[in-house]
Amino acid sequence: MARDKPSKSLTGGDTKPGISKLKSSLRQVKRLLLKPNLDAALKRDTQRRAHALDQELQTALKGQREREMVQRYRMVRFFERRKVERALGRAERELGELDGRGMGEAGKEGKERRRLEKEVRERRVDLGYIIHYPKSKKYVSLLKETTAEASKEREEVRAWVRREMDGGRMGVPRLGEGDAVSEGRGGSGVKEVEGKSKGKTEGDDKPDQKQKKEKEKEKKKKKDTPSLNVSSTPSRTQLELDEQPDPLEQEQLRAEQETALEEEHEYEDVMDLREEDDEDEEGWEGLGEGEGDEDDEDEEEEDGDEDEEEEDGDEEMEEDDE
Repeated sequence: MARDKPSKSLTGGDTKPGISKLKSSLRQVKRLLLKPNLDAALKRDTQRRAHALDQELQTALKGQREREMVQRYRMVRFFERRKVERALGRAERELGELDGRGMGEAGKEGKERRRLEKEVRERRVDLGYIIHYPKSKKYVSLLKETTAEASKEREEVRAWVRREMDGGRMGVPRLGEGDAVSEGRGGSGVKEVEGKSKGKTEGDDKPDQKQKKEKEKEKKKKKDTPSLNVSSTPSRTQLELDEQPDPLEQEQLRAEQETALEEEHEYEDVMDLREEDDEDEEGWEGLGEGEGDEDDEDEEEEDGDEDEEEEDGDEEMEEDDE
C-alpha cells in the first residue's frame, strides 16, 4: 500500500504553484463559498483554504514584483556599487597610510583622520543602501539628482541603514560584499551580510601576514647588500630620484581614471534609457485611458440611437392600431 506524500502547503505538493494556478484555485474556492445550504464544517474548511490561498498568492505576487525590480535596475545598482567601492577603498587606503605614519590626534593630522573616518563611515552606509534597498520598490539612484520626493525616500533608507548598523542588527558592509545582492543573485537579509562580514574578517589576517613577511624579506636584503656610497648622507641627486613618481603607479592611476570615465558614461546611458522607459509607460497609460473614454462615448451614442428607433417603432404601432 503506497503512502501519501506529505504536502508543505494547503494548495498541495512540495513545489510552489504559479500565479495563474493560484488565482484559478482561489476563484473556485470563492464560488464554492457562494453556494447556499453549505455544510458548516465544509464551509469552515473552505474559508481556511481561501485564506491560505490568498496569502500564498500575495507572496507570489510580491516575489514576482521583486524579481522585476531587481532585473530592471540591476545595471544601475552595479555601476553605483563600483563607484562607492572605489571611493571606500581610496578612503581606507589614506586612513591606513595615516596609521602607518603614526600621526597623532591633534593638529592637521587629527582633522584629516576624523575626516577620513567620517568618509569611510558614509561610504559604508552608501554600500549598505545599495545592498539592502527594498526590492519591491523602484530603486532611487544614490548618485544622481532626483525629485524632492525621491530624495526624501533615499534619506529615509540611508537613515534606516545607519540605525541598523549602529545597533548591530546589520553587518558592516565591506569591499566586494554587494556583488551577488546588487546583481539579483542574493537576498537582502541581515543574517547573510553578517555571515559574509564574519567570513571576511576571519580571512583578512592572511594577506596582512604575507605582506609583513615580504616587507621583512626586503629589509633583510637591504641590510645584506653593501652600500656603494662612501658617505652615509644621501646626495642631492639621490633625493631627486627618490622624489620622482613611479611610472607604474602613474600608469595604474591613468588606467583607473579611464575605467572610471567609461563606467560613468555607461551609467549615464543606462539612466537615460531608464527615464525614457518610464516616460513611455506613462504615455501608454494615458493613451489607454483616452481610448477607454472614446469607447464609452461611442457606446452611449449607439444606445441613444437604439432608444430612438424603439420609440419610432412604438409610435408606428399605435398609429396602425388606431
